[in-house]
Order: sequence, then C-alpha cells, then structure tokens
Amino acid sequence: MAAAGTTWRWHGNGDLYTETKQMPALVVDGRSGKEMFYNAVIAAITGWEDGRNDPLKAIRYGDGEELDGEAVAALLETGEWMAAHRVAFAWQSGDVLIIDNQAAMHSRETFTPPRRILASLWGEALRRPEGRAEPERQSSR
Repeated sequence: MAAAGTTWRWHGNGDLYTETKQMPALVVDGRSGKEMFYNAVIAAITGWEDGRNDPLKAIRYGDGEELDGEAVAALLETGEWMAAHRVAFAWQSGDVLIIDNQAAMHSRETFTPPRRILASLWGEALRRPEGRAEPERQSSR
C-alpha cells in the first residue's frame, strides 16, 4: 500500500483508516490510447457508509477541502447513470468470471457471508504475438 501512495493508521477499536494519494478521475489507457474513467470515487461517494464513514465526506479536493454541492451532485448523478447501465451476473455453482479491469468497470453488490475468492489474478497486460489477429468480440445484444 505504501508503494501505491496509500497511508493508513489503526484506531484503538481495531478499525483501519486508509487514505489514498491524489488521483486523476481520467487516465489514458496504454493499449488503446483512449481516455477512460479509472478510480473508485463513485464507490466511495455512493456506498462507503457505516459508523466510520460518511460517503459525502469520503472524497475531497486535492487541497483537502470538502467537495461543494455541485461536485457532490455531479458524482451522485454519475453513480446513478452507472447503476442504470450496469450488467449483473446471476451466479451459479461452478461459475468463473474473468474481467479485464482496463476494459470494463466492475464492482460487486453486497453479499451475505461467507464469500470465497479462490484466485485474484493481476499483472502487466500480455502482448499479442506479432501477426496474431485480435479475437472477434461477441456481443450479447
């Protein structure tokens, strides 16, 4: 976490407080060259609510100031748009799902424990061998 610019501290009651470095909302995808939305700002402002977190105060400007009403409204509207356009998977026993984090935004709904994650794979993107064609993309629409 430190290498990624995240700081943290433990509270006396066992809670962990984390703070990420400042991050841009948009980054350039190194494979396509396209600008894309790539961070957790919507998750923070729409869902991190419990005894320790107030989602409306979870995101701040780079100088540490709280967001103004217009910025909060814009983020909440973006979250509503994302929720309205999401695709959900009805999991069945034995299912496996692989998502390219750089091609699709992803999240999860709340769940009732226990939850098991058998593998989490990540690393540098693999490069397609010279001369090998891009696979044909299939659409469910």
